[in-house]
Amino acid sequence: MGETRGVLETIRYRAIIEGMKNPERARAMVQMRAFQELSMQEAFSKYVFERIKTRNSSRLITFHGRYILIHGANLEDSLFVYPLWKSVNEPLEQLSSEIRAAVGDIAKGEKSNIYITYPKTRHLAKHITIKSTALEKMKKSYCLKLVPYACDLGRLLNMNKGEARQ
Repeated sequence: MGETRGVLETIRYRAIIEGMKNPERARAMVQMRAFQELSMQEAFSKYVFERIKTRNSSRLITFHGRYILIHGANLEDSLFVYPLWKSVNEPLEQLSSEIRAAVGDIAKGEKSNIYITYPKTRHLAKHITIKSTALEKMKKSYCLKLVPYACDLGRLLNMNKGEARQ
């Protein structure tokens, strides 16, 4: 599905670019924007990882690309954190696919504690606990939260340039 979306966006951008005075400059700007969005996701993930690692120095914390794992005594006690660089004003609507995927992972027994993190906005500044009737009926013990993260944009941009603290 991601590939199809990318192809459709490429076709749309190509149609827009060909009608411009300077198509080469426009093409370069589109490519730069796409790269920057990818990099901001990576930078936000690294930022969340660093903050978690700093605040939980006594625990084993590993970065797995799509998620951060805060290891517990066993997998059931572990916390899976999914950083998501997305502007969120209506979390239940805008993050519905991520929430459904998390509920599915919990239902399968793969995970029991999941946090989905996104940049904090003035509209959404508090944790939101998600309850699932399907999981409640299964009598699953779980914790699913949407967690807004305050982030320093300057620091994120530095991480984006590869100047992150090691």
